[in-house]
Amino acid sequence: MSDQDALLLKRIAEQLGKAPFVSYDSEGHPVLLVLMTKDGTHIPEEVWECRSVQELRLAGFQFDTFPADIAKLTQLRSLRILSSTIGAFPSTMQALSQLEKLEGYRAHLEDITALCRLPALRILQLKHCGLRQLPPEIGQLQRLEVLQLSQNQVTQPPATLGTLQQLQELDLSNNPIEDLPESLYQLHQLQNLSLWHTALREVSPLLSQLTSLRQLSLGWTHIQELPVEIGHLPALTGLTLDRLSLRTLPASLWELANLKVLMLAHTPITSLPPEISRLTQLTALYLSATGLTTLPAELWELSSLKILDIGALGLRELPPEIGRLTNLETLSVRRNLLQGLPAEMKKLEQLKTLDISENPLEELPTFLADFPRLEGLDVYDLPLLRIPPRKVIIQGMDAVLEYLRKRKASGKEQS
Repeated sequence: MSDQDALLLKRIAEQLGKAPFVSYDSEGHPVLLVLMTKDGTHIPEEVWECRSVQELRLAGFQFDTFPADIAKLTQLRSLRILSSTIGAFPSTMQALSQLEKLEGYRAHLEDITALCRLPALRILQLKHCGLRQLPPEIGQLQRLEVLQLSQNQVTQPPATLGTLQQLQELDLSNNPIEDLPESLYQLHQLQNLSLWHTALREVSPLLSQLTSLRQLSLGWTHIQELPVEIGHLPALTGLTLDRLSLRTLPASLWELANLKVLMLAHTPITSLPPEISRLTQLTALYLSATGLTTLPAELWELSSLKILDIGALGLRELPPEIGRLTNLETLSVRRNLLQGLPAEMKKLEQLKTLDISENPLEELPTFLADFPRLEGLDVYDLPLLRIPPRKVIIQGMDAVLEYLRKRKASGKEQS
């Protein structure tokens, strides 16, 4: 580290009342600088003289406008601002020709227009920043690949979003958005679209134009019906529909041959068709607290499943066919009406997590102790359980399994 750098860092520490965290390159120049304060209204001028800094992290600062002198950090590639008030960014931001990533979390912002002139920006993450609108100039960020704007107050995204042709990830979750511009469906490189917990009431049939889409999250919205075009997304691997007011699903949904994760929890759907068996790549299926009271026989043909949540369905029994799901790693049957578990569950040798809580079980089968990979066993809230006794249950999983092993060895297995 040069004498000049050492002097600059010393002065920064004196003004902040504590030393900043610094990381250096192989030649001893500071490349990462982390400044933390409480309600600080001033960034030491010496920070802007640390010209070798490539990553700057700030926390706890309060500004009306971010300092214009940041333009002096011409080597800056990453800027992270946490728990701060920024107000607006200065027009001098455009001088940061190397800045590729800008992240704000709980950094109160009123205007981000100046950020739209960052020529190299690829990742823009502004979460929980109080943003009420996006400027139309955001369409100038032609290199942008990731745009994450969750937990803000944006009501209407600008049509210029559709010009961001390099965009691969768009997160608008937790915003009061009621409608999307049609131009958004022109983002042909988009792979991840999160509209979770927005005020959306419908999805446009233009959705089928997003042919690169791999992850789509529509949960916790006001959507009551899905367009048939949702089944025309050939690359889709993850679909989140939890807590929608859906009563039926379009037949085209079962044509999503590459789908691996399907979340339908807390929806009022009352049936699943036999065509669910077409989802041969499905590895995770969440059906808890839906309107289902029975499960289709074809569900047990989904041999690729690793995660299955069928809790809170009022199920009185599990069919022996559950033993076909030999790749299952996580199974939740929580909050049902099960009085027993089928012996065929012994075949689930990959099982790592099992939740059988809140069922009227009186006795746990000893085969639970035989799962070679079991890491988590939730057997709480079983009010009728006699075996094992409560004093064993409260000691945790290891005690329960040891009790079951001894019971099996003594020949007192559940018949």
